[in-house]
Amino acid sequence: MIVAILTDFGQQSWYVPAIKGVLLTICPDARIVDLSLQVPRQDVLAGAFILGFSSVYYPRGTVFLCIVDPSVGTDRNLIIMESDERHYFVAPDNGLLTFVAKREGIRKIVKITNRKYMLREISRTFHGRDILAPAAAYLTRGEPLEKFGPKVKKIVRLDIEEPRVENGTVRGKIIFVDDFGNMITNIGEAILKKADIKSGTEISVMFTPFSEMMLFCQTYDDVKADKPLGLIGSTGFFEISVNHGDAAKRYHAYPGSDVIIAVKV
Repeated sequence: MIVAILTDFGQQSWYVPAIKGVLLTICPDARIVDLSLQVPRQDVLAGAFILGFSSVYYPRGTVFLCIVDPSVGTDRNLIIMESDERHYFVAPDNGLLTFVAKREGIRKIVKITNRKYMLREISRTFHGRDILAPAAAYLTRGEPLEKFGPKVKKIVRLDIEEPRVENGTVRGKIIFVDDFGNMITNIGEAILKKADIKSGTEISVMFTPFSEMMLFCQTYDDVKADKPLGLIGSTGFFEISVNHGDAAKRYHAYPGSDVIIAVKV
């Protein structure tokens, strides 16, 4: 069975090798893959986005070991969530599963409390190794979800304001910036259509402190190099980009920034 690791630990420290050692000791047959080891440090929103828009492409039964845990050692819950797609997510209950829950649905949730499925000694600063990794390994071995602890009714979700149409404009948020500097918003194509904002039109895009005119395109190369554009990306959300450039650096925008889109008048 596959165990896919998502974390902000990076590739230079000993944290990920230690986690993989725990996984293989408990479940030698585990197929370990790196979903992403480069989540920006302590950035739960970025981790939630990466997880939410990649997990659906993995086979049923995949166990996702998710460790972006700024509050490690506190009384936040550590959970296992089974989705309607029969994926299993072992994670701190801090909003990291927000997009997964929305895209895949929730079938079951349990809180990890059974010491049988933890290492003997538990560090207050490395629950990823001592609690989450063992739980993922035992789950991969076939241990029933119910044995890990009591059922939980709901998960913690990130407080992200939903996009809305207001006075002919669409208002939303930047929720992710990729390695190319594309700024991905939470504004879907249906919301834009509701405001009569269509591909091929020139639009005004405002995000503090910038306001920019750009073409609403279908591909990045629909405009000349170094020109800004908007399009619906592979996530299904509206992106602000610069062809052969870096929109995030140009406009100094970041996840959480407000975005207002309107048709040029």
